[in-house]
Formats: sequence, C-alpha cells, structure tokens
Amino acid sequence: MSSRSTRRTANQVSAHVLGGFLIIALVVGLALENSQRVTVDYLFADRDSRLGYVIFGSAIFGALADRLLIRRG
Repeated sequence: MSSRSTRRTANQVSAHVLGGFLIIALVVGLALENSQRVTVDYLFADRDSRLGYVIFGSAIFGALADRLLIRRG
C-alpha cells in the first residue's frame, strides 16, 4: 500500500469523524433548544415527554436502525 492511498484513507476517516461530530452537535443543540412538553402517541399508549428527549431518542434509534440495515445489506 502506498503512502498516497494511506493519506487518502486517513483523510476519508477524518472527514467521516468530523461529519459525525457535526451531526451529533446539531442533534444535541436541537434537543437542548426544544424543552416544551409534547404528547407522543405509541401503538397502545400515550406519553407526555419533553421534545428534546423525543428528538434525541429518535436520533439514537435512527442511527441504530441504520447500522443494523447496513450490516444486513
């Protein structure tokens, strides 16, 4: 493996890490700014929760679903 391909791979990893941190910062910022209470309707129940928690939980579940689908594909 040449040093040029190693640099390209390191740059790609750095870009992915930077993109990941940017997405995390956006989600955390959104969650902190939205503190009002909302009602979340599930299949068989309702729950009163803060919108920030709903945003954060949705982002976590979405990331987990993404990882599971990528592994499966």
